[in-house]
Amino acid sequence: MTDTLENLQVPIDSTLLADLQRLADERGESLQSLVTRAISDLLQRQSGDEPRRHVMNAYRKSLDRFDPLYEKLAR
Repeated sequence: MTDTLENLQVPIDSTLLADLQRLADERGESLQSLVTRAISDLLQRQSGDEPRRHVMNAYRKSLDRFDPLYEKLAR
């Protein structure tokens, strides 16, 4: 991504916008940040080139927790 920001105006259902704002508030982030991340995640999933971030995070946590077991199973 670049450091240059562009403005985007998109009509959106008022209920959906309220849900997005509530989610952003619950997570302690701005609506802009939430929408930017959602668009980025969508584009990444559509590209099919890289594994999704949450999948890789779960994989790393699994390795951290169960690495000794995985090594025993590999023998």
